[in-house]
Amino acid sequence: MGDIVETGTRWVNRVDGGRFDGTPLPPHFIVHIPGPGRLLTACGYHRLLELDSSRIIRAGFDPFKAGWLPQHFCPVRQWLQDQLAETRLEGANVEDCFIRVMAQSVVRRTLSLVRARGHGGMLIYFPQEKPNLAELSKVLRFRCPFESRPSTAHFSELMLRAMSRLSLAGHRHGLTSVKWENYKTIDDRVMSEIDESFVEFALLLADMMSVDGALVLRKRFELVGFGGEVLGEKPVTRVFRVLDLEGVSSTPEMADSSGTRYRSAYRLASEVSKSLLIVISQDGAVQFVAARNG
Repeated sequence: MGDIVETGTRWVNRVDGGRFDGTPLPPHFIVHIPGPGRLLTACGYHRLLELDSSRIIRAGFDPFKAGWLPQHFCPVRQWLQDQLAETRLEGANVEDCFIRVMAQSVVRRTLSLVRARGHGGMLIYFPQEKPNLAELSKVLRFRCPFESRPSTAHFSELMLRAMSRLSLAGHRHGLTSVKWENYKTIDDRVMSEIDESFVEFALLLADMMSVDGALVLRKRFELVGFGGEVLGEKPVTRVFRVLDLEGVSSTPEMADSSGTRYRSAYRLASEVSKSLLIVISQDGAVQFVAARNG
């Protein structure tokens, strides 16, 4: 006879990468049905295999584990480390991987919410040095633009608070260096409150993605605008769908075989070479779109 476990939102945090303050999920066989034709099996939190439209996927295809993706945000992580160094008097060193995994956990939560709502959407990251709204108007038209103000940098403020608190908490525990695993396990009320703020930020992003059009951020997660319409005129006739996480192998496809949202993403990626786009279709499929090697 099977057991029914009430997990609550804290289990979502654990799956998406946040802190987990509840009772751990027991190491039992688990069957998760994310959607039609998809079946995921696990032992506790350890993923076993996935069935997707009659295809067995053992290793999974998780773009967040690709080596090329963190390179897009390397200058941002360095900037955060420099900002922390200017204000921290003492404390443990915060490893670079903490920033990377924390940012990814926010995006994972956002994408999970958008997929569950069945609306689809597009998330666009522009390079941090990308010009102002007037210059961006050449490639995007915004329904709801944000002028540059402190509120658009909320994510950076949260990240610096999390890094500073983790550094101090690690120092109190006699650690010289702290990383993601320490963030998840150190018992600290303030860090739990900061983590809840990250969850709320992910909810905000998902709400803005529910509006027709694209949500646009700079790579420090600064809000640029939402309800964005891609205006680029540069035609894209062919794209390459990668067959492995690092894009070593790929297969060409005609761009017009995809929907309007995807074709807009291809066009923008070709015009703004350092941009990164995440496209979610109404059926829950997710594509990462970026220009690489021409």
